[in-house]
Amino acid sequence: MLGISPRAARITWTIFVIAALLVFLYAIRSTVLVFMTAMFFAYVLWPLVALTERHLPRWLGRTMALTIVYLVFWGALVAILVTVGVHLFEQASSFAQNVQVMINKGTWLENLPSWLGPARDHIIVWIKDQFSSGSPAAAPRCCLICKARDKRCAAPSPAPCTSSWFRSSPSSSSRTAAICGNMS
Repeated sequence: MLGISPRAARITWTIFVIAALLVFLYAIRSTVLVFMTAMFFAYVLWPLVALTERHLPRWLGRTMALTIVYLVFWGALVAILVTVGVHLFEQASSFAQNVQVMINKGTWLENLPSWLGPARDHIIVWIKDQFSSGSPAAAPRCCLICKARDKRCAAPSPAPCTSSWFRSSPSSSSRTAAICGNMS
């Protein structure tokens, strides 16, 4: 066959097909992620669907069992995320109120791990510079902390408020005053 061994041709063809498959998977990586996530949930929830299907009347079928299981699953997931989200939000608000005092004292910066070595002093100086200059990398954007939609704050990167999260909270005015300072 024209001086090409069949074994070398098979190996070359196999490598080409595998490379083409990898390029194809890379091109559709977001779709593959969604598909794999769906397969994972289907695999994990299948025993619950089978159990629910056994306890439902036969005429309701597998579709109703699947619907019930997914509604319960997503309801429980949302309840857990809301519970955790509230605590996370409270901690972030507390941190945002106290961060400037913590930076000024500097005691927590001294507790950085020792393995940072010579970079430790540079990190401390960088963090203090970021907070003293009001860099957006160090401070949250004002639109997340302003109380009124049409107000702007005196932060270095003012942005109109678009979030209703802070407007609905009773203690949002104290957070706004502590973080944004004077509002015009």
